[in-house]
Amino acid sequence: MSNAALKAKAESVMQVGELFKDMPFNNRHAFVGMVLFFAFVVEAWEMMIIIFLSGAIAAEFNLTAVQTGSIIGAIFLGMIPGAYIWGFISDKIGRKKTMMYSLLLYT
Repeated sequence: MSNAALKAKAESVMQVGELFKDMPFNNRHAFVGMVLFFAFVVEAWEMMIIIFLSGAIAAEFNLTAVQTGSIIGAIFLGMIPGAYIWGFISDKIGRKKTMMYSLLLYT
């Protein structure tokens, strides 16, 4: 590309922040923010429970440190098939419905 073409392309590119500069914040944004907040709280709660209880679980079942770490790691391994399954479902029925069904089933 020539310098003139690169300069013209650079001038036509809009920064991400410019898109949202004049966007009004309304109740719908606040609602979506709260829903996402609670979704992340539920997700974090599961991980914290397993981590906080890992010592008691290890003592109860006489687990080694490696076995206890495997239990904690199983949370993340379980996310892999879940991501594939919910991704496939979202392609079929849409993201909004998939997110709602996922949160209902999970919580």
